Amino acid sequence: KNMLILGFGAAFTGVAIYSLVAYCTVRVNSRLQAPLDVLTWLPLTIPGIVLSFGYLYMVLQVPLFRPLYGTMGVLILVSVLASMTLGVQIIKVHMLQIGGEIEEAGRVAGGSWMQTFRRIITPLTVPALAVVGVMVFAGVIRNISSIVLLSTGDTRVLSILQLEFLTEGFLGPAAVVGTVIVLASLTAAALVRIISVRFGVAGRN
Repeated sequence: KNMLILGFGAAFTGVAIYSLVAYCTVRVNSRLQAPLDVLTWLPLTIPGIVLSFGYLYMVLQVPLFRPLYGTMGVLILVSVLASMTLGVQIIKVHMLQIGGEIEEAGRVAGGSWMQTFRRIITPLTVPALAVVGVMVFAGVIRNISSIVLLSTGDTRVLSILQLEFLTEGFLGPAAVVGTVIVLASLTAAALVRIISVRFGVAGRN
């Protein structure tokens, strides 16, 4: 249950955040455009366990985040940040292929920025959003390094349970848990393949 909550929560939250960040790096003309694009690469440049210590320090030292320690909300937040680089770049590449005149036509027709983004940009990027969502789900359910220091008994997911079984020498249960994770990941991979072939996302990216 925790694995599914974390996987789907990170997938839906990540897609929403990544699409907005990708849009800002592609369409918004600002001095912050380039720094924002660079910041999305930071999670990829820092080792996972080091990043996990950083997240732990942030949660324990910042009063705003302190009540979130050990909750599923902070695990989803950390997982979204950990997958940001890949998610933003895939959506960004897809948005670059959408002509700016389409968005301008929406503005001329009287649509606001939010209406244009919701009714024009989002429908055109649905295939890429679907691929990113499935990839985030597959990556999150097997992730350990980013969430291991923030997880508790109530929010323990299968990947951490497998690690506990391995450290305690219970190889049989660890193998069973690993099989479940592999099957879930393969199912997600098959969905990515189907979506890519159906909409041609693989060829574009």
